[in-house]
Amino acid sequence: MQLDLDQTQLSEQLHGALAQWDTDLSVAEFHGSLCGLMAAGEAPTPAAMLAKLSDVMDQSLQSHSLLLEALWGQTLAQLESESFGLVPLIERDDLDLRLADLANWCQGFLLGVGFSGDTRTDSPETQQALEDMVAISHVALDGEDRIDGSDLEEVYEYARMTAHLLFVERHMANSTEKISATAH
Repeated sequence: MQLDLDQTQLSEQLHGALAQWDTDLSVAEFHGSLCGLMAAGEAPTPAAMLAKLSDVMDQSLQSHSLLLEALWGQTLAQLESESFGLVPLIERDDLDLRLADLANWCQGFLLGVGFSGDTRTDSPETQQALEDMVAISHVALDGEDRIDGSDLEEVYEYARMTAHLLFVERHMANSTEKISATAH
């Protein structure tokens, strides 16, 4: 049995699951973590994803396996999309909340990449993009500050493209390693 949920439904269901797991993670941060794990090649299957996330959260997530498998499937399809279709689960309308969610998503993404333990050397472009993600994860507005919608959209697109860049780079490297190993 597989759940067929749109982005809004996934976000709502995930919010409920996070509350049941008694975690401080937001939907954006959790989704970012999943994307980071997947981009780093640490969640190649739903079972691997469940095991890794259960490990990271130090509890079983089996009670919501259908939801997480649906989220994994949708995220994989988006990461593999030739149109770079990844859609982070963040606030869509309120710009201030969208910025905070984007920072949380980037923080989660970096957490997921970090949990991979992969010490390979990424391309200079990917290294720079990951450093930029660190900066994005620390963005916050002070009281009277306002964010311009077009500026926020540029940062959002940059974060999405960074996730795709890492996913493609790591998966191409893994494919090359497998081909090289079978050739010898």
